[in-house]
Amino acid sequence: MITLVAVMSVLLGLGVEPVDDWRFAREGDEAHRVAMDASELVPFDTALFAHLSDWCNGEPLNSESLEGKVVAIVFWSNADPTSVRAIVPTLKRLDMSYAEEGLITLGVHVADHWEDAQERIESGLFSTLIAHDAEGAFAKALGADGTPDSFVIDRAGNLRFADLDDRDLPGAVRVLLRETAEEALQARERRIAHAEREQAKRRASQEQRRREADELAKMPAKPDAAAYASAAWPKPNKPQDPKRLYARDVQGKPLPVPFGTSEEWLTEKVPLEGRVVVLDFWATWCGPCIRASPKLDAMQKKYPDDLRVIGVAGQRDSLQKVKAFIKQHEVSYSHVFDQQQKVYRSLGISAIPHVVVLSTDGIVRWQGNPHDPAFEQVVEWTLKADPWVIARHESE
Repeated sequence: MITLVAVMSVLLGLGVEPVDDWRFAREGDEAHRVAMDASELVPFDTALFAHLSDWCNGEPLNSESLEGKVVAIVFWSNADPTSVRAIVPTLKRLDMSYAEEGLITLGVHVADHWEDAQERIESGLFSTLIAHDAEGAFAKALGADGTPDSFVIDRAGNLRFADLDDRDLPGAVRVLLRETAEEALQARERRIAHAEREQAKRRASQEQRRREADELAKMPAKPDAAAYASAAWPKPNKPQDPKRLYARDVQGKPLPVPFGTSEEWLTEKVPLEGRVVVLDFWATWCGPCIRASPKLDAMQKKYPDDLRVIGVAGQRDSLQKVKAFIKQHEVSYSHVFDQQQKVYRSLGISAIPHVVVLSTDGIVRWQGNPHDPAFEQVVEWTLKADPWVIARHESE
């Protein structure tokens, strides 16, 4: 078994905040997080429960009652409406949903305002365990610095999440409940593997930025309009029924709204100068969009220097959902999020997926469905015909 010291030294050496899963955020500034991160993956000292008093809705917790269980601990205060809203509905819902699966929920009231909380506790709103941290010793031992603050113990008896973002508490609980105690013990190895992957990605990103800086320094001037006018561009997509384009036809023209005016980059921003750009309008709920992703990924890998595939999200999707999806489904191409959907709406897109192929002068050379058999050939044709791409290769 890898020791905690070894785990933390690897993590600190890599400069990565330890995480079990990218979905679960932690709270606190840098100094606080150093202490919290160091407390994670450490066997929870059940003797700390002796600091708590006035237990309600059940017996005090101990090492025997925690064996093989997942324990969600939330600090709250009757004087803090935010923590009351967290402790009542969230822990109650978790308790009702997962108690039979091995979840224990505990609401720890801070030292002050305990007397004021009695009416609320006696009202029957709480199904979860409630206890009083009368001296604040329990909070101090765990490093809780406010309300609501959430901590979760896994089935192996280790403190798995310290000062977890309260919004992520339900998701974290569900993940830990799916683990066996043996699988929970493997969290250390998973964190090391995650840290190493993140470090490798950072190194690759740094190397990519260096290459791009070198390329930019050597970038030839953009060809004149005559060079673009005389280029042998692929035929535009002209279905017999124009409605089957499922968008406003802007082929041979610039985008109605320039790309880059309102989008938020979800992956590292990439330079577009001198590259053919494919904008892919997609959504997490769109099956055909998801099925098109491997093709776009392969295309980006095939032409890493000359092509920029960019997924454009924001169509009835939240930013959080899109971020979660792209982290779970890593690809080589880039992603942006446009809550305002400026380019999407300006194109009048009525069905997705929809891709737009832009030559290096910003003109739309083709648009349509990425599942169209002509799409891949059009991209290759555009790359071979584009004057700036050709000039870049000639200058190398």
